[in-house]
Order: sequence, then C-alpha cells, then structure tokens
Amino acid sequence: MRGADEAHIRHRLRSPRAPDTQQNDMGPYSHEKLKYSDSPSYYILSLLFIYSSCIIFAIFAADSNFPTPKNISNQNLKDGVFIEERARTKLVHLASFGPKPTGSYENEVLAVDFLKRTLIDIKYRAHSSHNITVEVQQVSGSFPLDFKERMTSIYAHLQNVIAVLEPREKPSHDAMLVNCHFDTVPWSPGAGDDLASCAVMLEVFEVLATSSKPLKNSIIFLFNGGEENFLQASHGFITQHPWASRIKAVVNLDACGAGGRELVFQAGPNSSWLVETYAGSVPHPFASSVAQDIFESGVIPGETDFRIFRDFGRIPGLDIANIHNGYVYHTSNDIPEHITPKSLQRAGNNILALVKAIGNSDTLQDQQGPDKSQKMVYFDFLGLFMVVYSINWAYLLCIGGLALMTFTFFNDMKASNLSRIQYVLQVLLADAILIVAYLGSKTITLVMGILLDLFGCSMSWYSRPILIWPLYIFPSLGFSIFILRSFSFLHSKDIPKNSTLMGIYLHASNFLWSALLLLLVFLELRSSYIPTLFIIFPSLFSIIRSPRWSTIQNLTMYLLLHAIPAICFLSICLNGFVLFVPIAGRMSATLNPEIIITILTSITVSAFVLHLMPVLQHVDGALVRKIGIGLTCCGLVTMILVLLTPLGFPYSADLAHPSQQRFIIIHSQRKWHDLMGGLKNQDAGYWLLHLDRHNPDSMMNILPGMHTAQHLSRQECFEKLSCGMPYYFPSYNVLRTWTWLPASDPVIHDPIKMKPVSKEVISRSPLLVNWTFHVSGPDHMTMVLSPEEGIHIQNWSFPDPPYPSTIEYKRRPTYFLYYSWGAKRHPLTFSLTLKISTKSSTLPENFRGFVYLEEREEDLKRKEVDEVELVESSLHVGSRGQRDGWSIGDQEGQHDTLIVLRFLIPSRRIGASLGVPRGSLAQVVHVPLSATLRRLFWGPTRECLIRGCSAAPTTTSSRFITHVQERESRMPPRPEERRWQVTPSLAFPGLASPHSSGVPMSLRVLQRGEGGSGESELRLVTARWGDSRVDVIFFDAHNLLSRSPLQVLLHRK
Repeated sequence: MRGADEAHIRHRLRSPRAPDTQQNDMGPYSHEKLKYSDSPSYYILSLLFIYSSCIIFAIFAADSNFPTPKNISNQNLKDGVFIEERARTKLVHLASFGPKPTGSYENEVLAVDFLKRTLIDIKYRAHSSHNITVEVQQVSGSFPLDFKERMTSIYAHLQNVIAVLEPREKPSHDAMLVNCHFDTVPWSPGAGDDLASCAVMLEVFEVLATSSKPLKNSIIFLFNGGEENFLQASHGFITQHPWASRIKAVVNLDACGAGGRELVFQAGPNSSWLVETYAGSVPHPFASSVAQDIFESGVIPGETDFRIFRDFGRIPGLDIANIHNGYVYHTSNDIPEHITPKSLQRAGNNILALVKAIGNSDTLQDQQGPDKSQKMVYFDFLGLFMVVYSINWAYLLCIGGLALMTFTFFNDMKASNLSRIQYVLQVLLADAILIVAYLGSKTITLVMGILLDLFGCSMSWYSRPILIWPLYIFPSLGFSIFILRSFSFLHSKDIPKNSTLMGIYLHASNFLWSALLLLLVFLELRSSYIPTLFIIFPSLFSIIRSPRWSTIQNLTMYLLLHAIPAICFLSICLNGFVLFVPIAGRMSATLNPEIIITILTSITVSAFVLHLMPVLQHVDGALVRKIGIGLTCCGLVTMILVLLTPLGFPYSADLAHPSQQRFIIIHSQRKWHDLMGGLKNQDAGYWLLHLDRHNPDSMMNILPGMHTAQHLSRQECFEKLSCGMPYYFPSYNVLRTWTWLPASDPVIHDPIKMKPVSKEVISRSPLLVNWTFHVSGPDHMTMVLSPEEGIHIQNWSFPDPPYPSTIEYKRRPTYFLYYSWGAKRHPLTFSLTLKISTKSSTLPENFRGFVYLEEREEDLKRKEVDEVELVESSLHVGSRGQRDGWSIGDQEGQHDTLIVLRFLIPSRRIGASLGVPRGSLAQVVHVPLSATLRRLFWGPTRECLIRGCSAAPTTTSSRFITHVQERESRMPPRPEERRWQVTPSLAFPGLASPHSSGVPMSLRVLQRGEGGSGESELRLVTARWGDSRVDVIFFDAHNLLSRSPLQVLLHRK
C-alpha cells in the first residue's frame, strides 16, 4: 500500500492539473479549487482589451453626442424650439464685423446697433403675454481686480445692451440674469469667444418672447461690451444698474475655444438649487466640480464675468463655457465655420431648457437658502444624467467609504490563510510596489519630456494630440506593469498565487485612494468624489463576489463595478488633455509644457494601473513583463521619430484645423525723463513676448535682426519700472521672457498727454500733499505708479483705496492702473494724496516724475529740486480699438503701439521667412495663394487690406459674401472723422530668404467709390522650401476708402 501511495503522489506531482501546484483560489475563499487552465492569460488579456476599448469608446461617444440641428424649413417644429439656423444667421452677422475691441467702431456702433435692432424687432413680434424692455446702458467706474499681479481697473462710457422679458399679467420682481459679451480681442472676430453665446441668447430670447406661455420670473439678457477689458462692463452693470437688485441668479456664458460641448465649471455661492435645476432640466448635461477646483486654483490663466457677479453682486450662478478647439481661442481663426451646427444646437437646447426651468422656479425668490455656506459636488455620467450633493454629504460618503473599506479589509484578512501581521505586511508591501511603479513611470516620461525639450522638440503633440498615446501613455503604462510584476517575487511564498494577490492589491489600492481622499477632504475640495468612487465599488466587489463563480466571472464582475469610477475619472482626464494641450501654446516660454503633459499622463495611468493591477495578478508574469517592455519600447521609438523626423513639428496651418504658433509683437517707443522733465533717453523697437516653449528660437531664422536682438533679463525689472516695457496688464511673472528688436519710431497719432492740474498741501504734520492730474489719450491706457522712498500714496480719488500690485520695484510698492473708454472719448482726471515722511534726494531713473512738464519753462525753474515729490510712472499707449479702427503703419488714421501680430507657421520642419521692415509692421500669411484670395473677401474686405489682417479666416459661402456686400452697401456713411484715411506712402518690401527661389507675383486692387478711383498693388513673393511652397504677401495700400468695392486681378510677372 505504501508503494502504491508513493506512486500515486508522484503521478499527481507530474500532472499539470495537480491542484496543489495550480490551485487558483479566490483569496479569502480559499476553499474554492479553480484550475489555472480555466482562466488562461490570453482570455484575461482579451477581457481587459475589450473592457478598456468599451470605456474609451463610451467616453468618446458621449463627447460626440450632439442633437440634430433644427432649421426653419422643418415642417414639424413645435412652439418653443431652439432653431440653430436662426442663431447661426445672427452669429455670422456679428462675426462679419471683424474684431470688436472695446472702443472700436465695430464694437461701439456696429455691434451695439445690431443687437439693439434685433432685440427691438423681437419685441415687436413678441406675444402679448410678455412685457419687454430694451435699453443700452453706458457705464463708468473703477474697481480693484486681483488678476495676475493685481491692478485697479478704471473705465468710462462702456456699453451694455440689455433686454428684460417679464410676464405682463403678474410681473415678478425677482429675476435671473443671462450674460454674454460681444466684444473681442483686437485680432479676433470672436465667433467662439463669445459671439456664439450671444447668438444663442438672442435665439433663446426670441423663442421665449414669441411663446404664448409666460414664465413666472423675469429674465434679464445682458450683452456686455467689455469682458475682454478685464470684466469692466459687467461690473458697471451689476454695481450701477437699477435692475441689478432684482437678480437672484445668473447664468454666465463664455468660451475658451470654439464649438464642442459646453461645460459647467463653476457654481456658487448658495447655488445647490441652481445645480440641481441644471441637472434636472437640461437634455445634455456636462458639468464637473473637478473643473471648478482646477479653475479656482489659478492653473488655468483667465477669468470670466462670473467672478464679477459673484464677488461684487453676491449673486449665485453657473459659469458655462466651451472648451473644445482652444487653438482658435483669441486668434483670427475664431470664425463661425469652427462652430458646428450640432454644437450650436446643443448649446441652445441646454440654455433654453435651463432658462425655462429657472424662470419657472419658485426657489428663485429664496437666495438666502439653508445651504448658504455649503459647497456642491456635481458631475455628469457620459452626458446621460448628473449626480449632485452637498459637501456635507461628501463627508458622509467619505466616512461610509472608509468604513466599508475597513470592513472588507478585516473580513478578507480573517478569511485568508495568513496571519493578521502577515496580511498587513503584504498589503503594505503591495503599496510600496505600487508607489515605486508610479514613481518609475513618472520618471521615465519625465526624462523623455526633458530630453525632447533639450533637443528643441517639445510640444510635438500640439497639433496631433493623439501622439500623446504612443509617446507618453504607452511607456508609462508599460513601465508601471513591468515594475509591478517584476517585484512580485518579494511577496511571501506562503501566499496562494493569483487570486489572493488580487485581494492584497485590491486593498493596497484602496489604501492609496483613501490617503488621497483624506487629503482632498482636508483641503475641502469637491474632487473628493473621485477617490470615494474608487473605494466604494471595489469594496462592494469584495462583498458580493461568490465562491461559486469562476475566475472569469469574478473578474468580469470586478471590471463591471470598476467601470463607473473608471469612466468618471478617464472622462475628466480626456477633457484635461482637450483643455491643456491648446493652452500650452500660450502659457509662456519659461514653462516646459512637457512637464504638464507628463503629469496628466501619470495621473491617468496611475488610476488605470491601480484598478487593473489586481486583475493582472491572474496573468502570467512573464507575459505581463513582455507587454510592459513592448509598450515602453513603443514610447522610445516614438521619441526617436519625433527627434529625427518632421513628426516633431508642433504647428499646423491647416485652415480646417489650425494650430498655429502664437506671437505678441508690440511696436513701441520708450522715453525716459529726468526730474526737470527733460528727455534723458529714448529708443524704439519691437517688443516680442514669448508665449510658448519654442520662442524665441523659432524666430531666429525668420525675423531679421533676431541674432543681434536684446534678450532682456530680469535685471531690467529691477532697474526700470514696469521692466521698462509697455505691459497693458500686470503679467510680469507669466510673460517674463521677451526680446527687444530695435526699430525706427512708430507713428503715434494719439499719444498720452499727462498734465498736472493742481497741487494742494493738506497737512504739514504729517506732510500730506494732494496732486490732481489730467490724462488724455487713446481708448486703452495703462499707468504704473511707484512712490519714491519716504513717500506713500495714502489715498486717491478712485472709490476704492489704493490697491498695490504684488510686484515691487526697488523694494517699493507699485500700483497698476488700467484705463479704457468706450463710446465716448473721456480723458481721465484723478488725484493722489501723498504722505511724505522724508525728502527724496534720488533722481528718477525711469520715465517721468510727477512734475510740471507743461510749465517747466516758468514754474519749475522757480522750484527747488528737493521740494518736488517724486512718484515714478510708466505711461503706456495701449489702444485696442480706435474710432478710425485698427491700422498698421497708416499715416492719417489712429495708430496703436499695442499692435498684436499673428501668423501661421506651416506644418513642416523648416519655417518660411517673415519680413518685418524697420519702422513698419507687416503681417505674413503662410498659406496657398488661392486661400489668400478667398481671405480678401472675408468680412469687411477693406479692413483686411488696410489693417493687414491677412490671417483672417475664410468662408466658402457665396451667400455670406453677398450678405456682407449688401450690408455694407446699406450701411450709413461713417462720420468724417471715422473714415479710413490711407496715404500711398506705405511700402512693404518683400524679404526673400537666402534659401528661397522667389517667383515674383503681383496683385492689383482697383478701387472706385465716393472718394474717387485709385489703384493699389500687392506684391507677392512665392518662396520654395524643399517640397513646400509658401506665398508671402506684402501690400502697398494706395488711396483705399473704407466702404469702396474692390476688384481683384491676378498678374504674373
């Protein structure tokens, strides 16, 4: 018998199905005897692949889920339906005016007139059950703004177009506000930011006004004309308009892109009912409290009018913005063509449903609700529904999740065949391995990013975001799983393989998530729901799994439960890439964007690994390591291709999907005055602000003189006030790298004139002196004040007390004043009360002191030098739009030193030459000639020619072109002082690169109109770079009037 038993044992040991060698128990359920061959590795890997593909497909499907756009020809349209075609007509009309900076004719006359006429037309067609009031408000005021490095914002005669819709029979004093802004930055038509929102509001207003069912509450539609002026127009409305006291809720519409889904990224204060109303009313919800945490942290550079309504109006509300296609944000490519009909229809459906729900809400009257001090946690699930709860409930869920995790941990530990100490040690070891894997994957991607940056190949993913997958995500994921399975040998040999390790890594992941959860709760962040989900659902799996299920069944249940937190988290990560990739093109040259992308990548991959690592314990370790090595090698190969091939070129001039490099080039003149007001020093040149990582290297072989240009250092900021540069808003820390390219003086037709009006000694002890000044100039001016040592600005004439900037100059406080005027020219008169504790004996080294410059011939000679109180000031001409519009180098029209040039760089390795003649500014288009000819007919054609807006977008709609021409023919003549005055003295000589073989071309523009006839010639140089041809236009505008029809003829020389 003994020999038979030994033979039987030897046979069992040789058998591949021996239960003692291939046992596959379910961790604590050690009595379950599953065979390893029942769950082969390739089955599990196939399951993981299907699972990951389904999640990614679901996320992308939700992101592309849009309703069918409605048009007027639809036969079955019901009353109260948002019609995209009507909204688009309004959008195209507003965009056809071109750029509309505050103070420009396009903004203050054309846009205001169009909005007013449209609203009045709707008023006349409205149903009799509504009472409608339309008015145009002009506002003036000032306020402190903690934006960037702080400033005091001052404005005069800015315009708001306002319409109120209220029930006629039972008028309601309580109202909600819907806000958009129709002004734009000086170089952009602003279709996405923010004309699309204004078009949606106009259509919503029309739908509600023509409906026979009035709302319970009043709706105020605010079209403000000064958001890009650092939120000035909305401040004027909320602090000065009599209707402001009626507002109980606000919905602010803005954008940092064009098209796509609109995201609710801010809510508050006291806004639980608003978020709940949004969740219960809109057909396509898209909201995230994680986005609110990120935005409030200051990571995203920008602000919206929501801040003004929240801080100055104390009004609860929702902040909604489009984040898709941030490449066109604040560029000349922000045109209606980039806003798809489905996107506009979706926004209209959501806003219309939201306005109806709030307009009929009884809660609107209860602004001081019981949830006054509570934050709200909110998020959507694939756009199907929303989850909303208060921060107090978040704390309860946190406690519940931790309790559930603790219960399952002790339950599994008790059911395992390990002692308590052994089980805890194995879980802690698994945590250490997970942390090492995360640090390792983060290190390898960080090293790759640094190497790409060192070799000048950063931002290779800028125009191809999908490149992030093979470049960073694959190697990060591969290196993580390689380390995890490579260190598996450290676990005790007493642990049953596969399934028990799965339970250990499940609890190890829970411990890491719980640590993150406690940190987020301590910081009172709304993002705590993410780790809560990743704790609750795995813990539920530990409870509901059954010993009767096979390994595949248990793994399937595990993945199904993890799908909910995985979808929520990966959706956030995807939108993070959508948002931050375009921002990399304007975030400053000092920041390495590869670092940000690697951080996003590591966060995404770490969450993926944490919840998939327990499953990988059932896969053969050697196979997992091979997969890890393959994914890592994929990343290394991609990096080599980026370094050695045109795959690494980051930009694209594709007009359908532009991702151009951004530049800010300011033609500026600088003057320094001594104490007596005499000119001490002066120079002029182009101030080049570096916006992305490739500046200024990408311009070295493009701009003439860049190799001898002065690359300024931080020392300039210590030696000169405002760094000696014309900052038009305080952004010294963000835009802290720049280049000064010497050039001839710009032509400034409306220079700043600052004149002291009076001086009054208020007190002798302490010595208080009040100065009054009169400043005149263009519609945008900035002033930086810095009192000398021993002198303090105790008070000034603005309503708020002196608000120092966070930037000091020579260890002295500085004050940044931003001033603009809109519909009417309005010089600024203000006074300063200086407290003088000591006599200042130092001479001003920068710009002019506050002395009697206008009267220095008489009065100043009678003064003693030591009796002049010194406050150094930096005066900047910062016009963004004039009565005569924006011009480049014209001799008669208004000229701005704040000229921002944009141009596209084609998608190839070698860039084309850009000619910028000394003393003038020319803009260059690197696009085919046919596209350039089409651009000449975009919008107000004469503005493109005279302003040099050669980067203007195109349109393929002949009906739109006809509409623009008809509109211009019906347009009343501008006043004589607003007419374009262009002399024939402009010549922009083409600059041929030494590497190009030029084929000269010419374009003749014939003009006939009320000012007579004339002719202009546009000289064209076709440069050839390798296999790519680039057409560069230089033009000579000759006797063109603003409203003259143009005929374009092409001639080859």
